[in-house]
This record gives sequence, structure tokens and C-alpha cells, in this order.
Amino acid sequence: MRVLIVDLENQNEKLFSDILNRYRFNEHKASTIKKARSLLNDFHPHIVIMSLYRKDEWSFLEELKENNSTKQLPIVAISNNEKKRDQYNDRYDYLDIFVEPVKLKNIRHAIQRWTHYGTLYRDNDS
Repeated sequence: MRVLIVDLENQNEKLFSDILNRYRFNEHKASTIKKARSLLNDFHPHIVIMSLYRKDEWSFLEELKENNSTKQLPIVAISNNEKKRDQYNDRYDYLDIFVEPVKLKNIRHAIQRWTHYGTLYRDNDS
């Protein structure tokens, strides 16, 4: 399983590490949007895990969900903006955004849902 982690300010680095260390995923981390775009094309992740605090992180999320080749890519994210979370969850599929404070088990469950049982949640066409 290939996982792309986008955390521009390393705000959730320890949290993501604590969650993902129990699995044997092939992980790549991006600390810039430019690097994240590059890894999308070269690494072809199965899931994106990201922080959503800055405007450019939200823009990148929107870019992913508006692009036909990446819109069905599952994304699990952490934010501090409940209003934006609700807007994006209503607008896009394959998206789990958690608002701080977060419970580790909820994020772990979302990641497991998309990595271990993802075919149950995706359309047959994808």
C-alpha cells in the first residue's frame, strides 16, 4: 500500500507516524505542494494523508478532488476548521476530514477503511 503524507509544517508528523508505524506501508512524505504533486505522478499513492491548516493545503485538496485522475483517491486529513471541513465533506467523495482535537482511533479507523477495506467503499467503476 502506497501512502502519501502531506504535512507542510510538520504539525501532525508524530501523530501520522504513530498511526502508520503499525502497518508496513510504503510511505513518502511531502513538505511542499510542489513535492506532493511530483510524488502523485511518480509514486502513484493509494491514499493521501494530510494536514489542512494553510490555504495552499486546502487548495491542493481541492485540486486533487477536481482532477479526474485523482478525484477517487481517498484522503484522510486533520484540520482546525470545522466550517471548511463540512463544506468539503459535502462537496467531495472519498474524503475524511477530522477537526482537532482528534482521537487517534478515529483516524486509524479511517485509514484502515481505505487501505484494508477500500474496495467495499469505492464505486465498481474505479
